[in-house]
Amino acid sequence: MSDNLKTAGIISLAAVFFIVDRAFKWLFINDWSRADFKIIGDWFRLRLSVNQGIAFSLPFNFDLIIILTCLALLMLVYIAWRSCVDRRWPIFASLSFVIAGAYSNLLDRLIFHGVIDYFSLTHFSVFNLADAMIVGGLAAIIFFSRKSKRRAQDNLESRR
Repeated sequence: MSDNLKTAGIISLAAVFFIVDRAFKWLFINDWSRADFKIIGDWFRLRLSVNQGIAFSLPFNFDLIIILTCLALLMLVYIAWRSCVDRRWPIFASLSFVIAGAYSNLLDRLIFHGVIDYFSLTHFSVFNLADAMIVGGLAAIIFFSRKSKRRAQDNLESRR
């Protein structure tokens, strides 16, 4: 598979998740604002929540969140671009999901002055698909980075 096709496929997949997240947010804001859908009993529900803070609704200065998010996105786009150029596809894919999720949440903050959350787990925080993309992407980066480091150490030891 060509590098351009890999890049396009990865970006397209992240874009699909971004669009699904935006669609859920649009539905909750426009049609389902008072809805509470039980998916798995009371344990997992779909319901609207607006988070004006950071993770787990911790309070934080709004302007600072916007500035830090924009700076982080610029940095992540550069690192993703370098990963693509270096053909580090797992890292590029992981970063693409982090970027798409962070951008979706940034749009919420700019439009609604808070992040639109809709997945509710009992005894946990309310979150959205963008949050899952960020956490999943970061977990994948850690996994692939550790795997790469382990492989480099094994290669170094085998040369001795």
